[in-house]
Amino acid sequence: MIVEALKYVAARLSGQNDRHGHLAEAIALEARHGRQRQAWAGHLEQCRATCLAAMDSCPPERRRTALVLGAGLLLDVPLEELAERFSTVVLLDLAFLPRVATQAKTLGNVRLLRHDITGCLDSLARTTTSTGKPPRVPPVAVPQEAAEPDFVYSANLLSQLPLFALPLLRRHHPHLTEAARIDFAAALIQAHLDWLRTRQCPACLVTDLEENFTNSRSAIVIDNELLYGTPLPEADTATAWVWDFGLKGEALPGKDVRRNVVGILDMRPRSNEPEERP
Repeated sequence: MIVEALKYVAARLSGQNDRHGHLAEAIALEARHGRQRQAWAGHLEQCRATCLAAMDSCPPERRRTALVLGAGLLLDVPLEELAERFSTVVLLDLAFLPRVATQAKTLGNVRLLRHDITGCLDSLARTTTSTGKPPRVPPVAVPQEAAEPDFVYSANLLSQLPLFALPLLRRHHPHLTEAARIDFAAALIQAHLDWLRTRQCPACLVTDLEENFTNSRSAIVIDNELLYGTPLPEADTATAWVWDFGLKGEALPGKDVRRNVVGILDMRPRSNEPEERP
């Protein structure tokens, strides 16, 4: 805990705010990875391999800017390979630890972009309503400097989009029903999927879908769906695997937690599907 606290102080002193708790969450995630390093190794390697396979579809003349959404700790991002193959790599997230900033500076052509990809956290935090109508989910918007990438990688971000929005809904919009909150979470996820599917460049997605809690007899005792009922589009380039997320009671005492994950090389519609613009 002392090490985590010192990292938090160092990040704050570097100029980062933590309005929605993303910085504290990043530090906690790094600590969890340290404890579960061996269990996570296969998942993280599969994530990086999926990204590498996806970016190979970019022709050499279209390798100007690569955009990584949910770059975070870079555990699932093949950053050096991206920096070698693209003129500029933009890492987008709400928080970055100092070591990530150092790594980006060392490579020279990597930029950090602190941005809320949901576009709603600040507005949820500063508004309060007494009605049962949920706020509107805004369309995904990235800053102008990353608006026209040649490659996009959404890195284990999709299921996390509602993570900080839902507590804000409960606090500032207390009259919403739980069903309305779930609908809002699903709309956040759908907006991200729609944005990926309408890019003019290869758009790679890695996301967890469900998590299973098993007891000492390997019997599933809890089964959680992580995308709030939002279906993924069919894809010819999808690969599935299991992530040993929290073994030996790491995430829940007495339980092992495993997540089902899918990697899709390109989210754009297949040639026989109509393309819809948001």
